Amino acid sequence: MNQTPIMPRSHLQSFVLPGRRANRILREGLEVTIGHHAEAVILREFIRWTGRLWDFDQFMHEESARGKQEFQDDPPESGWVEKTADDILSESIPSLSRHAIRKHLKSLVRKEFLYEREDPVYPWEHALQYRVNLVKLRKALARRGYHLDERDFG
Repeated sequence: MNQTPIMPRSHLQSFVLPGRRANRILREGLEVTIGHHAEAVILREFIRWTGRLWDFDQFMHEESARGKQEFQDDPPESGWVEKTADDILSESIPSLSRHAIRKHLKSLVRKEFLYEREDPVYPWEHALQYRVNLVKLRKALARRGYHLDERDFG
């Protein structure tokens, strides 16, 4: 298993605690890093959904390889989540409109925290799939003193 670098004690105290406190700290880290509450909530949901995918192990392996080679030309193959604005509304932020959700998704793609593509298997459905850019997200969180590991998925 991958060895996580030793973190300062203050960070370890925040993340070894299971449950709500660790989730609250991750949400706080995402909000500080991204700079927008709704986008942080949406990205947190994509992190959670990614942890439930059948190809999660492949996703983690792929992201580990991408982290070692900063300029890898191969497009990501695993870890894609298909969620509509309606799905996000019903599962995460019911107080926003579909238009607002779509605007926040585009912003996360523009900031490169999410990748976006059309479904390659059924392109005629025009369904969009999203994938967390774990390499960029981990670096951005680390710059602000936060940490993301496998326990935060799911």
